[in-house]
Amino acid sequence: MVVQFSSDDVSLRFSPGIWWLIWDPRINTESSKRFILGVIDKYNHTPTSRCYLGYAAMTQILEAIQWAGTTQTAALVKTLEGHDFDGLKEDKSTFRASDHQHIQDVLVGEAFGKELGLGHYKILATVSRETIAGAAWETTCKL
Repeated sequence: MVVQFSSDDVSLRFSPGIWWLIWDPRINTESSKRFILGVIDKYNHTPTSRCYLGYAAMTQILEAIQWAGTTQTAALVKTLEGHDFDGLKEDKSTFRASDHQHIQDVLVGEAFGKELGLGHYKILATVSRETIAGAAWETTCKL
């Protein structure tokens, strides 16, 4: 379920136990399932959001190096501008060309103890990448 929230929605930003989550092992996409199985097979544990962040960053930089044919920073930045990729979520992820922001959906979860098991969150919603990202003119990247 993708939900549109205003970034000014105080009830989501400041309610006790409500958190923004970058990724969760319960995301039910084929690519997320493959990622989870790959981590379990290699490291014998279920991936955390830190594993996800490392995977997403490393796969994108390695692909950019391959496409650009170089490790030169300017060429890599140019290669990734406007690049869409599978961020292991329901919607694609993008490196927005105008300001180089990584635009992606974000989960809203309610924190619990270990009684819920994996992740310790009850996923309440997915907030669309457009809502989270804001307008390009609001950012200040000068690369």
